[in-house]
Amino acid sequence: MAELDALLIRALEQSTAFTQAFIGYQLPTRDWKLVVSRGGEHWDPDLLRRLLQRGLQARQLVLIDDSLSDPTLGQRADGQPDQRALLPLWAPREPLGAACIVTPPAAPDGERAAYLTLFAELAALALRQALRRERREAAGN
Repeated sequence: MAELDALLIRALEQSTAFTQAFIGYQLPTRDWKLVVSRGGEHWDPDLLRRLLQRGLQARQLVLIDDSLSDPTLGQRADGQPDQRALLPLWAPREPLGAACIVTPPAAPDGERAAYLTLFAELAALALRQALRRERREAAGN
């Protein structure tokens, strides 16, 4: 799982130029795993919990173009604007987790939204397969 976690964070980093990101999902043990990017150690624990809960309830990408005018996904402590995206990670019938990225302000971009939606779908598939493998390995031991 660690390799997949690193791959997913790297893919987001290379494609979105984020300043902070996290991916959270539930392990077969029912514990939650949180993977944060470099610089991500500054996430407020209460905000992380709220974002994960919202990601588990959402069925599609939530994109906030200016966190100062819409702080529903949090905002920077220094009062500077940024762009935030919450990506729900869903298997066909159940939520697996969520990812959230923070990027510098940018103009709204339909291509970016389409890419993030595709990324979330592929990440959910990869996580689902990896979690299935972990369950099988745990059952075999």
